[in-house]
Amino acid sequence: MNDTADIAKLIGSMDANKDVETIREQLVVYDERALPIMLECLSGLKTWQARQAVIYTAIKFARKSNVARKLGFIGLHDKSKRVRHYACALSAFSLDPAFLPRLKALVSESDTDTVDDAQAAINAIEQKRHHLFLDRRNTGQVFWHVGGSGIDS
Repeated sequence: MNDTADIAKLIGSMDANKDVETIREQLVVYDERALPIMLECLSGLKTWQARQAVIYTAIKFARKSNVARKLGFIGLHDKSKRVRHYACALSAFSLDPAFLPRLKALVSESDTDTVDDAQAAINAIEQKRHHLFLDRRNTGQVFWHVGGSGIDS
């Protein structure tokens, strides 16, 4: 089998498997090559766990990949607050101001977790410090190191 078929099969198996994290770890070995297939498959995933895993996997590529950012934009519209959480994290890590209009729209959502996540992502983007997504009190003592991203600060 080729990589594309292997990746699509792994992503497709996430809906039927309770151990999504094990599948996600297998997906990680494909690195950035998995992103276009993840984008293609995302809308067909039925469980929030599978969609969350796809968005989470894309975070480390959010600074350098348009496809990863597209996954984030889609995730910001997801019905699951857990998927939206990781999409907010992806947008915060990307530091891309193109996310700001959608994030500002999320601030008016009824779900307080989503509102908090969106506000934290907005702050991180506006301050150009992705750490602020986790350091919501702006203490300067919380740091977010995204493994495999190549971003150290």
